[in-house]
Amino acid sequence: MGLSGSDGGLKKSFSNDFLKIEVTGPDQQHLSVVDVPGIFRKITEGVTTQSDIENVRAMVERYMANPRSIILAVVPANVDIATQEILDMAKVQDPEERRTLGVLTKPDLVDEGAEDNVLNLLQGTTHKLSLGWYMVKNPGQQDLKRGENFDRHAAEKAFFKNHAIWSKVEKDKVGVDSLRLRLVELLTAIVRMDVIQQLKKNEKTLKALGPSRAKADEQQRYLLELADRYHQTTVQALEAHYGSADVFDSDTLLRLATVIVVRNELFSRDMERKGHSMKFTGDDTKKEEVTPSVTSLGHTIHWKGDLDGMAATRYDDRYNDVDDLLFDERIPATPRDGIKRWIANVYKASRGFELGTFDPSLIPIMWKQQSSNWNSLALGYTSDIISMAHNYTVTMLNEISQDDRVAGGLLSVMMDKLTERYKRAIEQTHFILEVERNTMTYNHYFADNLEKW
Repeated sequence: MGLSGSDGGLKKSFSNDFLKIEVTGPDQQHLSVVDVPGIFRKITEGVTTQSDIENVRAMVERYMANPRSIILAVVPANVDIATQEILDMAKVQDPEERRTLGVLTKPDLVDEGAEDNVLNLLQGTTHKLSLGWYMVKNPGQQDLKRGENFDRHAAEKAFFKNHAIWSKVEKDKVGVDSLRLRLVELLTAIVRMDVIQQLKKNEKTLKALGPSRAKADEQQRYLLELADRYHQTTVQALEAHYGSADVFDSDTLLRLATVIVVRNELFSRDMERKGHSMKFTGDDTKKEEVTPSVTSLGHTIHWKGDLDGMAATRYDDRYNDVDDLLFDERIPATPRDGIKRWIANVYKASRGFELGTFDPSLIPIMWKQQSSNWNSLALGYTSDIISMAHNYTVTMLNEISQDDRVAGGLLSVMMDKLTERYKRAIEQTHFILEVERNTMTYNHYFADNLEKW
């Protein structure tokens, strides 16, 4: 495979390009043969390099890896089979030996007395291959010099017929004609299996697409079936009946009830640890602090972590097309110490002309600052729930329709209504925050305890 320049100097020993020779005729088989370079380890000064060794090996492995190819492990009959690296390479690419066929060459060069080792190979008693071993005899240099007067097939048949040892081998194990027929049989079986697998795959895809929907009533029936399938699956997701559909195994974030419950727990924990800006006496927010994640799920709900002392309020870090509606703000990672000193400073900064009491407006001032993290935590929680619900909707539409165009069309129709509901969820969160952060209360325990102070 040496490619020489005009000056005769060797520029490149091996190339990834290939020379294609096509032979056609009524008696020719439907067969393609790729003759790749032999594996070698030694560098020949001025001829081959380490790069050539690596390129040849990569080329051979690339062709061997093709699941529709038959690996012909060609080995000279006069060498020790245990030293042939090509057999180890074939084992890696075809561990079950479904498409590896051994071919022995140069039977005329086998030393006298060593024929039994070769016979053992052909008979499958040593170095057995599932598809077996074949033997061929190619023309020698003297044969090739005879040109058109030399009948290659006749000479090969005469050799195996008249040889004292090789004539004992089964006729369908020797000769190029026998090898060609065997290759056609194997290749046909491989192609047939590939076609069957493709047909099954396409039939499954067609079945998932549903019946024909060329007419309006067929389209309506199809959409009703999709809606019913979506409804049934979503009911299962909300009731945590995950064994009812395989889709909950392929994408665990579709287990909607579970991801919502986990997010609720995280919100409760964050409100307890970070909901107040000033640390109460005896409060230890660092105790048992762990980076939260839902390890039981495939794609975990993942905390974005602290950054320069500021903690994230979002856990669902997946991007989606409603991110512009959502909130993602950071709050101090830990409440500050010194609540008594802080209260004293607020009192001193708000004193009026009261005698023996304090201005009632101090409580709203302190409460507003103490609950200042609530907005970010609550809106982060609502944003995560919206993100989870929206990603569920997008993924489930693709799952039930098995058609990206149909799923995209349905989502575009639904998007305005979905966006409206997402906005209402955000507005409701703002409303609840306004109510909960308002200091007005009718709870008589508050007044009773205040009098005790």
